[in-house]
Amino acid sequence: MVDFLSVLQSSLNFTVRRYSPEDGEWGLLKEPPAANATGGGAGEPYMSGLVGELNRGLADLCTAGLYVSRERQVRCARPAC
Repeated sequence: MVDFLSVLQSSLNFTVRRYSPEDGEWGLLKEPPAANATGGGAGEPYMSGLVGELNRGLADLCTAGLYVSRERQVRCARPAC
């Protein structure tokens, strides 16, 4: 997948920054802590990890071996995800 991304990068002239999410997770549905700094509102569940970063607009693309779980399907059904 990285080779394909490198070809796209050079062909379409865009920049890639590779990183891992701070929480080190793929994407789990989580309940917010009391003071929610993850982008979810008070009492609103949120997605962690790679999926959460895509969902909150912190990442544009994810290259990983992910599968669609029920939680991910519900939280990422809109085109922006």
